Amino acid sequence: MRHEIHQLTFLARLVLNRSGSTSAIEKLRSSRLERLLRSASAHVPYYRESFPKGPTITEESDARSILARIPVSRKVDLKQRATRELLDSRWSAAKLRTHTTTGSTGVPFTIFKSPVEDLVALFLRLRVARSFGLRRGITVLRLSTGEKRAFLWKVASRLGSLRNVDIQLTDAPAEIAATIRRTQPNVIMGNAGVLTRVALELSEDGPLEWNPDFVVSSAEVLTPAMRDLLGGVFGCPVFNSYNCVEVMHPVAWECRTTGLFHVCDDALILEVLRDGRPVAEGDEGEVVITSLVSCAMPIIRWSQGDLAELGPNPCPCGSPYSTLRRIAGRMTDYLQLPDGRQLFASALAYVLHRRADWILQYQITQETLSSILLRASALRQPSDAELALLRTELEARVGPGVSVRIELVRRLEPEKHGKFRVLMTRMGSPYDLSRGSSLT
Repeated sequence: MRHEIHQLTFLARLVLNRSGSTSAIEKLRSSRLERLLRSASAHVPYYRESFPKGPTITEESDARSILARIPVSRKVDLKQRATRELLDSRWSAAKLRTHTTTGSTGVPFTIFKSPVEDLVALFLRLRVARSFGLRRGITVLRLSTGEKRAFLWKVASRLGSLRNVDIQLTDAPAEIAATIRRTQPNVIMGNAGVLTRVALELSEDGPLEWNPDFVVSSAEVLTPAMRDLLGGVFGCPVFNSYNCVEVMHPVAWECRTTGLFHVCDDALILEVLRDGRPVAEGDEGEVVITSLVSCAMPIIRWSQGDLAELGPNPCPCGSPYSTLRRIAGRMTDYLQLPDGRQLFASALAYVLHRRADWILQYQITQETLSSILLRASALRQPSDAELALLRTELEARVGPGVSVRIELVRRLEPEKHGKFRVLMTRMGSPYDLSRGSSLT
């Protein structure tokens, strides 16, 4: 109970500093980091092993020094650990909410969050939405995985007189487009790849009868061509938000004045590293995150597999937040099926989560209209029966006329730039769009 009280105190400090103050943010970060490192070293087996040996933390400056010496953690390594090694021993996994991510590196992973952590994340998501222009009494349409909204989000929506419309992002683009035309939402939120396909569907049926206030793209890379398409079809501003399931709130969000990304400095510490060292402004490196919110399952120097270019600190707009110039994150395609359907590739990732706990890392590629390749490295050797069952379920999900081939590999290597497409098609992708071109 004591650690929950500390989290509520942290939320109160966030709320009181909602207008933004550089000195207040830095003070909050320093004290929160000190508490996080003390707690993790005492109560989380994984960190007890990985923290550097030496003097214990005696003051805030020591916490910063120790953080820099903690090894970077990657999900491909964490997945090989038992859940109890990653959780704070004062928490019971049965009392925590779980969130599963496909991840930009193709490593399915489950995150555990406490109810208070969800409350903090809710405040931070609403803060970002307000910065984009969210107002009371409007309709917000969200493309989601089908996960039920948390109770706290429902309460916040009632207080803000918001009407929420949730659509599964794995639904057919034509169905999503029809729902958008019918509900005429004021705000549309979703993955860049899905929004692009839906915008193409809408454009084929003529101009919209209304224009949303704004569109928010998240979870995936939003290319300039995608932004142009969405802005042209919806006739409104398009904003970008850099999110990840691991922290359950925006890591960074687009500045309406400069186009840079404000980093959520009061809730996390974001490092951009190259060869383990911080990069200079204008240089690109690996994104490494330490969450100041996550306590039940601490997130300390986690690599998301994303690359980003460091921007000025603070933002020239006058905001107290540090910035990123550009983010290279996940790209997820639609699979083009023989019967004319388009299936969001993440639908296959959800099958893997349910039926293949032996998978360490994977990559799904549609090679032809009728063939899909799943390449996977394994935590253990799956049986022939497990492989056959997985192949059957994947083929049932894509439908008749498509075969799935499973290839077990020792490891999956990223491309030269440090990333690889986890879910992709060679049959035409929104990420192949160039300005002024179309995708059929």
